[in-house]
Amino acid sequence: MRERAAAAGIVGLLALAAWSGGCGPPSLEEALPGAKLFRRNGCSGCHRLGGGGGPLVGVTERRQFEWFQTYLRNPAAFRPGTTMPKYALSDSDERDLWHYLEALDRSSSSKP
Repeated sequence: MRERAAAAGIVGLLALAAWSGGCGPPSLEEALPGAKLFRRNGCSGCHRLGGGGGPLVGVTERRQFEWFQTYLRNPAAFRPGTTMPKYALSDSDERDLWHYLEALDRSSSSKP
């Protein structure tokens, strides 16, 4: 199952690499560290890019980075009883995860 999620992430990043126009999504270089963090931290164990475990597709369009950062640090403050653990990531790692999700959002919203 993790391999499938990782493959979906890689496919999304490849689609992103082919995407062009406007200000554009984060570059592949900016998104790849976040993709690795997503996999390494087991995010795909609960979250599916198409939904499940809390919808991730569109999160960067619905929320601001600061909300995401605060949520990662203490999910239970937003959703009492959640099974999502607290994450003690560096600011840089949080930003990398955000770039990965942003890249996926922008590449999926650019599809015809």
